[in-house]
Amino acid sequence: MATMARISEIDETYLAMVKAFPLQRIRDDAELDASIAVIDDL
Repeated sequence: MATMARISEIDETYLAMVKAFPLQRIRDDAELDASIAVIDDL
């Protein structure tokens, strides 16, 4: 069952990222710059 545990860990990590960085529209250059900064920090 080690495979199941690993899949579960991936799902938890993915869900944590989705909660931390929800998808949203980039409406202007300031929001684009902020989004790029987040990506650079990852």
